[in-house]
Amino acid sequence: MEARTQPANSVRAAALHAQPVDLEKLRTVLLPDEVVLDYVLAEPASFCMAIDQNQGVIVMLPAGEKEIEEATARYLGQIEAEKHDDLDAKKLYDLLLGPIGRLSQTARLTIIPDAMLWNLPIETLRGPDGKYVVQSHAVSYTPSSTVLYYLRTLQRHAEPQMAFLGIGGVPYDLEPKDASTGRGIMRAVSRGIYDVSGEHLYRLPASRQEVIAAEQSLNDPDRSVLLFDGNATESKFKSEPLSNFKILHFAVHGFSSPQFPDRAALVLGRDPKSDEDGLLQLREITQLSLSADLVTLSACDTSTGKLEGEEGVNGLTEAFLLAGARSVVGALWEVDDSATDTVMKSFYTHLAKGEDKASALRLAKLEYLGRLGDRPPAFWAGFTLVGDGSAPITF
Repeated sequence: MEARTQPANSVRAAALHAQPVDLEKLRTVLLPDEVVLDYVLAEPASFCMAIDQNQGVIVMLPAGEKEIEEATARYLGQIEAEKHDDLDAKKLYDLLLGPIGRLSQTARLTIIPDAMLWNLPIETLRGPDGKYVVQSHAVSYTPSSTVLYYLRTLQRHAEPQMAFLGIGGVPYDLEPKDASTGRGIMRAVSRGIYDVSGEHLYRLPASRQEVIAAEQSLNDPDRSVLLFDGNATESKFKSEPLSNFKILHFAVHGFSSPQFPDRAALVLGRDPKSDEDGLLQLREITQLSLSADLVTLSACDTSTGKLEGEEGVNGLTEAFLLAGARSVVGALWEVDDSATDTVMKSFYTHLAKGEDKASALRLAKLEYLGRLGDRPPAFWAGFTLVGDGSAPITF
């Protein structure tokens, strides 16, 4: 049975054709402890619309687009080098969050980024007390206020009956690089793609156990499907009743190209008896019919793509939202295989305990920091949640 597709599903129709939601409607779906921060970068000044249940206020930021993007680029460069950069972490907090007057009264930040801010993990910024934002707030991201409103008011015709579909342990052909060589641990075993043809891909030793641990955390084996080894193929994945799963989890290599966003793909296995090439590409993803509460893209660079200004990022994360997912967890950079395994195990444990999705990801990051110390953000902050992270997943 092939995966059902539809030419234009309801989420895609809303994103493309719906009128922007008005402020009063948006406020009706916000939580009491939540503030939505909608950024617009411009010259000579940038702005943020701060919206909670009671009001919406336009706040002028103390810098224009150029200064904010320069600080962001420096900071992301330090993250890529696996270093701490407290100077820019504090500066960006002062520029982006400092002017928002009531953050101390909220526990949840829903960010609508603009331009380069799509690449910035807000939870890694440091406030006046020197603490990370993640220590005080659950942070999630959304393409627009209209998409957020639609995701929170979406009524399904039927709830998915299967709990979990996980794919990992793909039999890539090369053994992992020796961690003693190369440019550091983030380059040693990471979930990026070295050659899009699929002929030079390093195996991901922890990916199989990651999927098993995630599924076991949910404690619902009778409603789970795990695809490993020879079954971890694009054709086998598409043969599953995809609209009937609450969670889809990919522990695979990923490929993203800002210059050619339509070529972005998750790299699955190839079945020699099928015409599928093993690359689950963006254009194919948008044609799937999903009802998932969560899609987890445990692969490199899956939250990146071509920046489209206020329209967001054209990439894999957005493709899964358009396909019908309510939320997508993806990576902003090349993620370390071992660190990913640790964070993901904790993430699913908290989901199983009834935490909402954004809070579960926050707690997983805090536990990583608590267990391994104040490691640089490169190791723990790469995964972000896009969509609606406000609700738990019921099993």
